[in-house]
Amino acid sequence: MMVLGCGEIQAQARPDTVTEAVFRSRWEGLQADRRGPRSAGGLAELQPGDPNYGYLENAADSLLSGLRIGALDINFGLSAGWEYSSRDDDGPATTASDDNSWFLAPTLGLRYEREIGPWSVSAVYAAGYRYYFNPEYTAAGTGEERNPFNQTASFSLAHVGARHQLTLTGTASSGTGFDVLADQNLIQTNLRASMDYRYTLTSYVDVGANAGYSTLVSEEGEDEDLAGDGNFGSLEAGVWTEWVATGKTRWRWQVDAGQSSQSLQNQDRVARNFVQTLVTLAYVPTEKLTFDGGIGLAYLEDQGIEAGEDIGIQPRYLVSASYKPTEKTSLSARLSLLGADIRPNFQLEAGWQPRVNTGLSLAIYQNQGFSITTSEQVQVSRGVIGSLSQRLFSKISLTLAGGWQQTDAVNLSSEAQEPTGEDNAYTFISASLQWRINDWSTWSATWWNSGRSTSGQGSGNSPETRATVSFNLTF
Repeated sequence: MMVLGCGEIQAQARPDTVTEAVFRSRWEGLQADRRGPRSAGGLAELQPGDPNYGYLENAADSLLSGLRIGALDINFGLSAGWEYSSRDDDGPATTASDDNSWFLAPTLGLRYEREIGPWSVSAVYAAGYRYYFNPEYTAAGTGEERNPFNQTASFSLAHVGARHQLTLTGTASSGTGFDVLADQNLIQTNLRASMDYRYTLTSYVDVGANAGYSTLVSEEGEDEDLAGDGNFGSLEAGVWTEWVATGKTRWRWQVDAGQSSQSLQNQDRVARNFVQTLVTLAYVPTEKLTFDGGIGLAYLEDQGIEAGEDIGIQPRYLVSASYKPTEKTSLSARLSLLGADIRPNFQLEAGWQPRVNTGLSLAIYQNQGFSITTSEQVQVSRGVIGSLSQRLFSKISLTLAGGWQQTDAVNLSSEAQEPTGEDNAYTFISASLQWRINDWSTWSATWWNSGRSTSGQGSGNSPETRATVSFNLTF
């Protein structure tokens, strides 16, 4: 599933947060690291309400119609268009010479899938580059950021035996964009990897192990006057045993240990270490309804943080449920306080396809992570993001999308001063019209508006209005 040269909210799995949607708003091509709720092997499946749902119903055919060498699918794309933006890298654009530019954008997509006996492997890679012909046009940034280049990838390797199952997965992304948490353009690289192993001891007892690792590298590019350089990582590993009480009920006892860390430029590395144990219950009363819940304790200690708060023995819990009453409607919710968290995380997602050509999606969330601008701080973000897709005719579709996010800074040390600064509320809205001329060409037009709800001191606080028109080819 690939959209080439649209340069807006990508038409695959809906972005998880406003931060992701804004950062990737100029990225080209397939977002291979985004996974749909039922995807396997890295390619996200379309869900009701995904941006451009109507147009992309047949877009997978374009990817499969590319060059095929054995188990490898190769797809090329090229987009030519024009873009207008009301702001440049430092604030509002001033003249007609710096507020618009023609652009050319090539893309590449690779997919490899193969099964050999008990082994199965799937890998997807995608890359896109947008070149602006006007050297005065700096809406996407300056220096390395002026002509955005992005890469995404996903990988899955599984082995299934008579009594065991091993799964290795990973995703990666790298590119430039505007980060609403740092309030500036950045170059960011994300890597995530996980391992899950299950072994069946008896008909009623399974044991297993899991591990996960993620890292974010954030760079300012050529602008060294703003805060944005840093490395952020998390590592977790655990073992568990599971008992099948009934056909609908499973009990699990799990023990995990891990770390979350922050390393900012010219600052000492800080981290939060934890060991936790949880007892959880999974209950499936019907095929359409599932529940999960757990409670436990964790011991936390800080590394490099003086007079740290929220350490020692702390309660931990998780509650989740999913409900799919029909093929056209889905609802899921999750609330948790686990590992190194200092505030609860929650996620509420809903999808609805009332008619064949209409789809809606909505997500409400709260998440957290080490601040990318201030040492010994955590940024807690809560927001809402959603979209409406409507096919107007057999080959024309309209997509409306938007989101709002509020971010608060929380100190990890009781001796630090209370966080100060502007209200970090950020909003975006977009509208996209696409005409699918045939299987290998599309025409698209998009309007985009984003910015802070209140004024602040950062260079990125000027709201942006953007318009893009492009003609896109796939080969």
